[in-house]
Amino acid sequence: MRQILLIVLSAAAIAAGAQSKKQKQLEQAFITYYCGCLSDIAKAEPEQILYNRTEVCIRKFFQDYTVLATEIINEDYNIDSLSGYERGRLLGSSIIQNGVDDLVKDCKFYRQTLSEYKHLMLDQVKAKKENVLLRIEELKDKESQMKSKKDLAVFYTIIGVLYEFADNRKMAFEYYDKSMNVFPTTSAKGLRKLLKME
Repeated sequence: MRQILLIVLSAAAIAAGAQSKKQKQLEQAFITYYCGCLSDIAKAEPEQILYNRTEVCIRKFFQDYTVLATEIINEDYNIDSLSGYERGRLLGSSIIQNGVDDLVKDCKFYRQTLSEYKHLMLDQVKAKKENVLLRIEELKDKESQMKSKKDLAVFYTIIGVLYEFADNRKMAFEYYDKSMNVFPTTSAKGLRKLLKME
């Protein structure tokens, strides 16, 4: 029940654009810091798959900005029914979700992570140009097996990636939107923005 409440509150905060001046400041700092972190990794470890290191950059950012994040949590996310940890997750989700569009637009290293994500998904489902439509139909039959909203969102994102690979932009957009409607993930939002820019 707490997980559902957290998801609903997070989506509501993101949709309403509920942001204080401090939160906007933290979001701008996140965009700059995160892109710089990915850039540093790409330079230090050129063979490293950046997508696999994104979590490192997110954790480092929130460690370095703990004071400001704590102030925002206490001022804007003071929800009695949630623990401090859950309020922190809510803020983190909001900061990251609100920064995705700017990251796609302004950070080539973030765009690289999205490209890597697409390749990882295509490899995972063993999709090739000659079998992609068949793979889509096979996967659609497994929709009822998804156990959580987050699993369903990832499932829809994978189908969106497959449609994009099949050069069907309309269906790719549809599945990225379905994914975001079920559970707001950064991958679906980022992939949608990237496809729109292409």
